[in-house]
Amino acid sequence: MTHSENKKKIAIFGGTFDPPHQGHFNLATRIIEDSYVNQVLFVPAFLPPHKLNIDSSSFLHRKNMLKTSLDSILDSKFSLTDIEYRRRPKPSYTFDTLLDLSKENPENRYVLLIGADNLLTFHLWYRASELLENWDILTYPRRGYENLSEISKYWETKTSKKLISTLLPYPFFDISSTEIRKFISEKKSIHPQLLPETFEYIKEHNLY
Repeated sequence: MTHSENKKKIAIFGGTFDPPHQGHFNLATRIIEDSYVNQVLFVPAFLPPHKLNIDSSSFLHRKNMLKTSLDSILDSKFSLTDIEYRRRPKPSYTFDTLLDLSKENPENRYVLLIGADNLLTFHLWYRASELLENWDILTYPRRGYENLSEISKYWETKTSKKLISTLLPYPFFDISSTEIRKFISEKKSIHPQLLPETFEYIKEHNLY
């Protein structure tokens, strides 16, 4: 067994989390239960490069909603970091986040958790080739992004196969934060995929 295999494997689950919901936490729970990783670190983005022109709740609200959710779940294998806020006002690049975390915590082995939609555009990511060389990836299925053969247009055969092999054998991650925001704004009630504590925070701060 190599030294790297002795390290604790921690999935980096980045996103806007606007708001965080059961889909996020069910996925995190499953990759731990299935022994892909030992823990999941939630990383709310400060300024996601691909969403610079999209309105979203403030970082503080999104971080607090995540903290409220995680506090109610009480799972010691889930944690939260504000590392991307600490690098503000620069946009959040995953490569930089993984590099900083790896330097801060050399005893850990970080694994990037992304959706199939992001895998298909991975070639556009900042320092994508270096990211792939230095860290493992886990990809969860997204409806509408079932055909991953498009990846072969942007990568050599060996790399394409490596990327496609990261797809987890899981059902589709159907719920989205966008749908929840719309649901709340129209019905002013709790969505079934939203934790009650998170909904209370949303109501208290008049979000969405």
